[in-house]
Amino acid sequence: MFPTRLARARGTSRYLKRWSSSEAAHPLFVWLDDTSDLLGSASKLLLPISKPLSQAGCTHPDDVIELVHQHYQMEHQFVGGMGENDLGVWFASISPQKDTLEFDLLMQESIQAIKEERHGVPFGAFTNGLVTEPPNIPLSEVGLDCIQVSLWAGNPKTYQEKTGLDARAFGQVCGFIANAAEQGIAVEVGISASADVSAARDLAMSLGARDVHVYNTDR
Repeated sequence: MFPTRLARARGTSRYLKRWSSSEAAHPLFVWLDDTSDLLGSASKLLLPISKPLSQAGCTHPDDVIELVHQHYQMEHQFVGGMGENDLGVWFASISPQKDTLEFDLLMQESIQAIKEERHGVPFGAFTNGLVTEPPNIPLSEVGLDCIQVSLWAGNPKTYQEKTGLDARAFGQVCGFIANAAEQGIAVEVGISASADVSAARDLAMSLGARDVHVYNTDR
């Protein structure tokens, strides 16, 4: 289900351009929640790397802070004085039941603590777009610099085929993208390479997305 490579629809995201090399700067992916059930996900996230097969998700800000500290201690993670080479920290849920944005307080507290020491670290989150607002605080107050929404396709029928979710969920995802963009939140969108890429890209951009990522999901 989840891709191991990322093809860009346009441009090059400074957050996601490299993620797997151990010898070059790459983003840090922070997996949220602690669950043993990693077989499939109701969240239906499109991600640039596979979910961990044997890794407990973070459940406390101290877990996140420690991971970030270790990440930036690595020599190849050095960033320039202005942070121009920093590919950032990205949150994703490994829970089969909860979307990333449902961990809003965990992300907020972690981000606030980290930025006390590392002011320029950019933070992003992958979401399925089915959470109208985080349950505890407005999305704009979480502290994220960017979100990437899994749109999957450019029409309800293909969305349903790809996700197994009710086609009505497609309209909810579109509404989420438009609303977040209207709030001034930087929104990127993930779509499947096996969908109508052109139509999905056009839709995403019309909703206010600033960038589109095309994922190979047929593996």
